[in-house]
Amino acid sequence: MKKIFYSMLMLAMAAFTLTSCSDVPMPYDNPNGNGNGGNSDTPIEIVGEGTSESPYNVESALQLITSGEAPDEEVYVNGIISQDPEIDTSYGNATYYISDDGTTTAKQLEVYRGYSLGGKKFTSKDAIKMGDKVIVRGKLVYYNNRTPEFTQGSQIYSLNGTTEGNDTPAQTIGTIDAPKTVSEVVAIIDKMEDNGLSTEFYYVKGTIKTIKTDASKISQYKNIDYVITDGQKEMTVFRGKNLDNTDFTAAGQIDVGDEVVVLGQLQKYVKDGNVTPELAQGNYLVKLTKGQGTPQTPEGKTIGSLENPKDVTDVVKLIEALADNGTSTDQVYVKGKVKEVITTPDNIVKYKNCDFVITDGTSDVKVFRGKYLNNTDFTAGDQIAVGDEVVVLGKYMKYVKNGETTPEITEGYIAKFISHGSGQDPQTPDTPSGPYGTLTENGVTLQTIDLNMANQEEATTIQLVDNITLTFDKGSNKNAPKYYNTGTSIRMYPGNSLTITAAKNIMEVDIECGSSNQGIGNASGDVTAEPGGVQWGESTIYAFTQGKQVVITNTSQKTGIQSQIYIKGITIKYAQ
Repeated sequence: MKKIFYSMLMLAMAAFTLTSCSDVPMPYDNPNGNGNGGNSDTPIEIVGEGTSESPYNVESALQLITSGEAPDEEVYVNGIISQDPEIDTSYGNATYYISDDGTTTAKQLEVYRGYSLGGKKFTSKDAIKMGDKVIVRGKLVYYNNRTPEFTQGSQIYSLNGTTEGNDTPAQTIGTIDAPKTVSEVVAIIDKMEDNGLSTEFYYVKGTIKTIKTDASKISQYKNIDYVITDGQKEMTVFRGKNLDNTDFTAAGQIDVGDEVVVLGQLQKYVKDGNVTPELAQGNYLVKLTKGQGTPQTPEGKTIGSLENPKDVTDVVKLIEALADNGTSTDQVYVKGKVKEVITTPDNIVKYKNCDFVITDGTSDVKVFRGKYLNNTDFTAGDQIAVGDEVVVLGKYMKYVKNGETTPEITEGYIAKFISHGSGQDPQTPDTPSGPYGTLTENGVTLQTIDLNMANQEEATTIQLVDNITLTFDKGSNKNAPKYYNTGTSIRMYPGNSLTITAAKNIMEVDIECGSSNQGIGNASGDVTAEPGGVQWGESTIYAFTQGKQVVITNTSQKTGIQSQIYIKGITIKYAQ
């Protein structure tokens, strides 16, 4: 087939007024050209790792922000102050711009109301100046979908090579043997400025309620996000380190129910109007007492367990014993299939929680404003569907209004997905949750939208019908293949591979390619099939092979959608 080349037309953008801070022309080039901030199809070529030892450069930070792939956690960015800073000594913060070469003609990143070295307040109008070399630590945001910036509360980690104030706390509150409670420090955080960071370091004691970092990522990131509670209040320990400020190396080094004392700075993290009290990055454990599992509330206990949850009918009986509008002090693990998703997909994304009903075929219970796995926010409307079998952990409530009683799980979250359904009636017996795909006369076909994957979920191993296995691998790229709602396809970046293994000999694999406003995701034909060869059309990649296994690799050296494979569908054809 004839090879077709595509070129991408870059849209020129007029300068416009920044809305977050000051009336100056846009100090950066918008890589998207369309101002949407979250749907760039250009693969991110990142310089640095966002750590203090290997900070991002400014251009990388801007790419992350405008592509919608900026980390939620704090990162470090290296740059040179490119305009005269605006320092407000009354509040102790400063607004300034940084670029990679210190000029205003280069792409610039705004640092909005940031603090000085070590998170201290600015006390002098000339504490920093144009031309200073800085490493800034903070959270990257796309303010109003128009302005990429370090949000309020960032701090200078290094100023012209000096890191004074980052290693030793100027003042510590509490001690290892007499730490503050979670409730005490949350009360302090409540009075802080939005995204403010304390100059003092606090010893805080609590019981681990939730571990937020995925177990498979702990050895990679060397730190853990987790939530601690004293039974009254709770707070997030952000990127926490292990005892003696050492790395975490594996899951299980801390567990739900462990009692800990943590040393770190307090932060009032605010995003989308939601306030999260945190111990900021740089904290570490100073004391660890192993516990017995899920922490108990002061008067309550936990009923059931993750591996031995209660049925919905059992929980409804507990609810019936409560007073009208009464809520339990106990938490309960309850297993059921999703019968109804009440919250609309748009509102799931907006409010980051979901009302849904689960059933065991005999009784129903409503999960009120439930959170996603590990008590994290819902981020996409399709993360939960009718037919999903789940285990939910939460308190139970007898909700009564206008004489009608609704059994509810409140303050709950999905503790485990047993299986993902297909949108069918959950009471239908033995509804299959996989393997995926449709058996044809001479092979198997699959549409990736039918995999029910969450937005930006990494593609790993997928089992298809007829004993076919798809195995995705990131290969030489830092980014693993991921499913995106935009385009409803799995994106394979340069260096990524897909291994297809079957019980029968494969003759041909046809990959249906998705598209965006920048073109078709077919890697411009830079694809190999081992063993075998590749031909390609405008929207299909044809891989010809012989045998029971074939490895399809993206070998593109380009950038943007021209370098990616958007796998919208796969058809596997057997040899005759």
